[in-house]
Amino acid sequence: MMWQYDFEVREVYVRTDTSCQILKKTIQIPSSGYVIARIEGLCEVSKNDVITLGVSNYNQWSANFGNVGCVSFDSIYTKHHFQHTMVYKVDKNDHTFYALAQNWTDRNGTGIFSAKGQMFLEFIPDEQEEPMVFFKRINIYPIVLNDTVKTLETLQVSLQKPGKVLLSADGRLYSNPNDEIEISILLSDFSTLRKADSYHVHHKKLNILSMYTTLDLPAGVHTFILAATKTKGNQTTANNAYYGTFYATVFPEDNQDVLTKSVSFENVASQYDDENLLSELSMDIPSKGTVYVLTTGQVDIRLNDQFDIRVKADNNNFTEEFSASCQTTHIDEEIAYFNRKQIFEVEAGKFDVAIYGQMTGNTGNSLPSDIKGDVVITFVADPVISSVKEASEQTALRNVVYPNPVTNQLYIRNPEGLNIDELIVKDTRGMVLSNLNQTAEGLDVSSLPEGMYILSIRQENKVEYHKFFKSTPSF
Repeated sequence: MMWQYDFEVREVYVRTDTSCQILKKTIQIPSSGYVIARIEGLCEVSKNDVITLGVSNYNQWSANFGNVGCVSFDSIYTKHHFQHTMVYKVDKNDHTFYALAQNWTDRNGTGIFSAKGQMFLEFIPDEQEEPMVFFKRINIYPIVLNDTVKTLETLQVSLQKPGKVLLSADGRLYSNPNDEIEISILLSDFSTLRKADSYHVHHKKLNILSMYTTLDLPAGVHTFILAATKTKGNQTTANNAYYGTFYATVFPEDNQDVLTKSVSFENVASQYDDENLLSELSMDIPSKGTVYVLTTGQVDIRLNDQFDIRVKADNNNFTEEFSASCQTTHIDEEIAYFNRKQIFEVEAGKFDVAIYGQMTGNTGNSLPSDIKGDVVITFVADPVISSVKEASEQTALRNVVYPNPVTNQLYIRNPEGLNIDELIVKDTRGMVLSNLNQTAEGLDVSSLPEGMYILSIRQENKVEYHKFFKSTPSF
């Protein structure tokens, strides 16, 4: 189950004693498992302010678990990318998640900020008694980093049967001016799976780092290491910190309802305004469901230039696109980070993703520019058909169901004028919801919690299924 919510706040005063809510969303969790919560977007911060942003299952932010600190050093370069990820163990119940902001430190600006972004919530159920998510929260300060490999955290993943594992590291790195640090995901023998670079030019900026990789693993216990190596800078100071989350999501090989696939890429931008193909990835979708595409990475770039990412997704010749941009905000910065996630509704068939990149500006002398990153596709099937009998009854859609998303009244329009014999609404677990009032025009769904549902319409011994999303009213 996945949820995606957009938010936008403009000129909000956040120099307050407690954090301010940008967004609050409650979702219905059908069983025990885990929720991966994430916010990302762009914010505008006034000069000499540090605005802290974070996602939480509590209406206050949890200090230093990777919370994003966005800072502006002048009045020109005031826009900043932010992202923050947390993992929570949940039970069967309603759970609320928050996007939060606060002018916590460095209050020498106006205390006013604006933000536009998205919250993503992904629920991963436990499979019987076997955990599907393993995670560690990291909060390390102080720590001495030097040119030897330093373990930040270890993660043990126990598999009762073979499967694919998606390893994820999201966090923020703090260090000293002119330090260069590598953050890596390692195997137990210290061989490198993924690596990200961080270059610090001033002490108040915490660089955003995200790494993802997938592995096919046999049953057994597997150990992974998140490590740091300072390749340049002060080798004796303990004035270094790392805040974030290190987690693994398990996809059993015998379960076609949840699938994942990833690819890492490296490329070079050599000309301005020349869009290049960075990477491609394809997945065979076994049934109707939801896919999220995550694109993350870093690019060598200088001030006044901008790097644009365009992601093109195609499912059975139906194409959608989304984009992201990144740039530096300080004259001495040499690396910028990009991160973008998008959810798609898909049908069975091919799902192809192509990632393009383009350097613009032509004033920052960024070329040639090294680009590297990851693309992750994750598929979750819709539990629409619950039996062979239902599958055999499925027919071409004859009714129009709207609006979608819906808050109160779900309308059903039947162009053929056929009588409706039965309306049934099920949640994503297949449970029938019997407390809905049928009206002359459709169904009153105002009592449903926010989430995804399946409506079955029976007419003349034939059944068709419609997926709809129940949302809460916005005020």
